[in-house]
Amino acid sequence: MLKLEAREYGPDSTPAEIEAIQARLCLMLPRVVMYREAPVPSPFQIGVFGEKLRRITADLAAYDMIMDLSEAKPPGGRCREALRELFAAEHKLQRVAVFTGGNFIINSVAKLLLKNCGVRNLTMCKDEAEALSTIGAR
Repeated sequence: MLKLEAREYGPDSTPAEIEAIQARLCLMLPRVVMYREAPVPSPFQIGVFGEKLRRITADLAAYDMIMDLSEAKPPGGRCREALRELFAAEHKLQRVAVFTGGNFIINSVAKLLLKNCGVRNLTMCKDEAEALSTIGAR
């Protein structure tokens, strides 16, 4: 599997790059989606995530999400808008647990963006283990 570089990916991405983007979003457990943000988020990459998210959650009445933002750079304006559109449309999303590796800026952006998208049950975690235990404690 191709490892994503720290650059924006767009419509000119190769099939291998698109596959690598898609691999960062998966159904980790029943009703739990793992969302590992790309190192440099882009509107194209968010669109690829949106398509896959709709596909893997189509048969679920509701789901939770663990977001790994530990490798991500702060999103630019176009990317924030794409993220708002993505999460505002996710009515089946119940809870989100986010971990950032302690990045204060990413923590702040994630909280503000997700709350503004209507995510009501948001937990900021220190690492993946804490996020999994938070979501898994249902």
